[in-house]
Amino acid sequence: MCVDQLRQLPGFPDARVRWSTDPDVCHAVEWGDPVPNTTDGHLRGKFYGYSDEAIAEYAEETDDREQ
Repeated sequence: MCVDQLRQLPGFPDARVRWSTDPDVCHAVEWGDPVPNTTDGHLRGKFYGYSDEAIAEYAEETDDREQ
């Protein structure tokens, strides 16, 4: 299985297979820390490595589109 091969490579800590949230795909492969289970855009942005400035800019753009 591909996840077993990833586990042998550097840079893929905690490789795992899970059910996909995409209805067109059955499984997904993930590695590293799990994505925070929250709707808080700031926490999710920090998880993916975005700066506070980038997160604030994105939030502002999103607010502008919703008005």
